[in-house]
Amino acid sequence: MVEDFRAGEPGRRFLTLYEHRKLHRREHPVRAWLYIGFGFILLVVGVVLSLPPGVPGFFLWIPGMLMIATRLHWAAIVMDRFELLARRIAGRFRRKRRKPGGE
Repeated sequence: MVEDFRAGEPGRRFLTLYEHRKLHRREHPVRAWLYIGFGFILLVVGVVLSLPPGVPGFFLWIPGMLMIATRLHWAAIVMDRFELLARRIAGRFRRKRRKPGGE
């Protein structure tokens, strides 16, 4: 499953993962809502920890959103869009770091 995720098309990975889970894995609704709730808790704690300077609360946002995106359709779409945005930003930084003249 992880290999399929990594090999997936950027901008469709999370939605594909969501659809795969929905089709192939049956879980009790209480378990799904607990998983989503824990994801939201991680997300909120990450945001709160990001408020004071110097605390890397961002590192809790990622697993929180990943947990939510595997269970909720709208969150999978948001994560796919975020991935495309992050790739565009990373591409700009890579181009700026290259030396002039193509070296």
